[in-house]
Amino acid sequence: MKYILLFTCLIPCLAFNKAHFIDITDDFTIDRFEAVKNFILKHGNTQTYRNFDNNNPHYKIDNTDIYLNAETGQKNMNNNPDLSDFNEITIHSSSGRYYTIRIVRVGDHRKRNISIPGKMKENRVYLINDYGSVSAAIKKDVLNYLLKIEAKLSVH
Repeated sequence: MKYILLFTCLIPCLAFNKAHFIDITDDFTIDRFEAVKNFILKHGNTQTYRNFDNNNPHYKIDNTDIYLNAETGQKNMNNNPDLSDFNEITIHSSSGRYYTIRIVRVGDHRKRNISIPGKMKENRVYLINDYGSVSAAIKKDVLNYLLKIEAKLSVH
């Protein structure tokens, strides 16, 4: 009986997790992702923000922290740019929420050291919300944070 209950609880949870991301490539292109990533690597510092890894490339704008995450996860525990590229930009908003922008580059599905969640397609950029589905308001807020970063790009 316990196993049946566990199984029935897992089905809705798995379905719920799949709704945590949306494709935002039309709003935030691959080139824009790469430009923001390169800006953070060049002008930022490093800061650990989670127990998963250390020394994430970091940049702070106003009350918002922006981090990069290595595409190979814990295989590059110290986020060394010489060991792997970065496929996530995580925004820690002033409200305390974390939102992640994830790029899936061409060829990523063939790379064994990169985990790609759900049914993400190559050559696309996604907004991930681990707290639930991605609403229009969340998308707008995250795109505004990215615009602030891009404004800094044009200054440098």
